[in-house]
Amino acid sequence: MIGIVWELSDRIPGGPTLPSMVRCAANDLPLLVHAELRRPIVRDLVALSTSVSALQVSICGFDDLVHEVRQVVNGRREPSPDQAILNTVASHTDAVLDIVAMAAIVGRRRTHVRELADVLRIRPRTIEWRLKSLGMMSPERLLGRMVSLHVLWRMQKLEWPLKRIAAVAGFSGPPAMSNYILGHIGLRPTRAAAERRFEDWLALLV
Repeated sequence: MIGIVWELSDRIPGGPTLPSMVRCAANDLPLLVHAELRRPIVRDLVALSTSVSALQVSICGFDDLVHEVRQVVNGRREPSPDQAILNTVASHTDAVLDIVAMAAIVGRRRTHVRELADVLRIRPRTIEWRLKSLGMMSPERLLGRMVSLHVLWRMQKLEWPLKRIAAVAGFSGPPAMSNYILGHIGLRPTRAAAERRFEDWLALLV
């Protein structure tokens, strides 16, 4: 067995709980969870991130599941910071956990608030209001920080060249990506990666 693909949905009979047999196997194998991150099941996904060895997430309506499965089967799916970020956002209140968790995952590439709202199936103004009501950052800033974390992960953990990172993250090139990161964390990617480890940026930005 190469890995496990699990569909996590509140519409599946039996609920979103991962069977103990699969959870046990996932301690030794990569686990790709294909999910609709609706509020009732986000907490389950976040809890799952703390109990398996290698979790990656595919979002319904945002990612291509067939492509993702092929990448797992062929051993080519890139390691991602999904699990590390989800573990960190677990401390957020349930009132915004779905927003923060989804932003963490879709942040693998540059994403606009409208796209985040479409995946969450709520209005952009609802996202803004829910974050603002708790004194949190704007959705644009939240997404910018998550994109920055994914960029820094690829730089430090995967050691990809900036041109490749920019392409995967949805930028026209390294200069555009550099300006975007500068606008959200105050440093350009190369300087940011030189000054702090990914883990330090994760603690600082989330």
